[in-house]
Amino acid sequence: MTFEVCYITSRYVNSIAEGVNQASVGIIDCANRAGLKTEIISLEPVESSKVNPSVKSINTLFNDKFPRSLQRIAYNLNLQEIGSLSFLPFLPNYDIVHILPPLPTIFYSAMLRLIYRFKSNREGRTKVIPHLFHPFHPVMDEFMWGEGLSAQSFWRQKLWLLKHGAFDHIFCINQYLKKYAERFVDEGVVHYVPYPVDTDRFRPSEEKDGAREALGLPVDKFIVGYIGQVYSKRGVYTLLQAFDRVSKKLPEASLVMATRVLNPEKPHVQTFLNYLNKMESKEKVIVLSGVLEKVELFYQAVDVMVLPFAQPYYVIDPPLVVMETLASGIPLVTTPVGAIKEVTHDGLDAIHIPPDDDLTLSEEIMKLASDSDLRLRLGKNARNAAAKYSYDTVGARLKETYSLILE
Repeated sequence: MTFEVCYITSRYVNSIAEGVNQASVGIIDCANRAGLKTEIISLEPVESSKVNPSVKSINTLFNDKFPRSLQRIAYNLNLQEIGSLSFLPFLPNYDIVHILPPLPTIFYSAMLRLIYRFKSNREGRTKVIPHLFHPFHPVMDEFMWGEGLSAQSFWRQKLWLLKHGAFDHIFCINQYLKKYAERFVDEGVVHYVPYPVDTDRFRPSEEKDGAREALGLPVDKFIVGYIGQVYSKRGVYTLLQAFDRVSKKLPEASLVMATRVLNPEKPHVQTFLNYLNKMESKEKVIVLSGVLEKVELFYQAVDVMVLPFAQPYYVIDPPLVVMETLASGIPLVTTPVGAIKEVTHDGLDAIHIPPDDDLTLSEEIMKLASDSDLRLRLGKNARNAAAKYSYDTVGARLKETYSLILE
């Protein structure tokens, strides 16, 4: 069966590394690798030098560059429907219209209604599919985007999408989210389609010293790695407490944390910097802020990766860094929260620890530091686990699922 797919996303290319955006681009790349005929609509301007010229970039009220206050006013007055009509004429009679994150939550449902209404007036068998990345299942109820009415509005929109959204099918990136979505829609409408990891880019390397030299890291240390922003919900303070314990027994250890440029004006960054300055082992903690565009070198440079999430990650679940670690064949210590427990298996391809348990984390780091065979076995199994999410594998799954829903 041959069919055409139109992908709609907020930004097809972004110079800043973002897990959700990278995963969306990865899904499109999978479709292209699977031989599908695709077209891409990006709902905000992108740098032409980095984008395939066939990508259509459309200015609408979905554009993140519009002031947030203007977006909310437009939403309340239903002006988003007028502002969004500009991209509808670009939708030919595709077989599939597949909507990918990141898109502003307050407009997601409205856009689906618009597309669905538009396609209902055309002949053909077009299917509209939103792809759910955000883990808005019950486990996440404690996490609040903003305060008061703003947070309540966020969650109402998420549930509204499931209960009243205009779509033909839903794709979910994890099984937990799939089971949750099935509570609100008809049988057979929800499908599990994970996002991919680039197993060609992220792969094991025997040139650890070369990667360290390229990043300016010491070549003679046992390096414990962390990657991501310095939010407490990502377990950074559990990691810092554990490393203080480790450094007392393992003087040759270093903790290297790769993150974005730290802006001290942000409260969570200032809290992190204050904590770091009070650590006994602060001289052994290295913060890198310029490696996200060459992040594969970072994975190749570390001996162990530690990702001690305190709760399911609120941006994308499983976190992209977990999948990249597995593909890179790096021993991983993490917490079995959210979809992390779907893609990793304790003692086989990762080591699981309880959230907020710095004592257990320090013990597991020490165990890995003293057992090279264990590191080798975990890394090899991690690489094998990542193969289930390669571009070829996910591309084949996409093609198969599209064929199923078009029958």
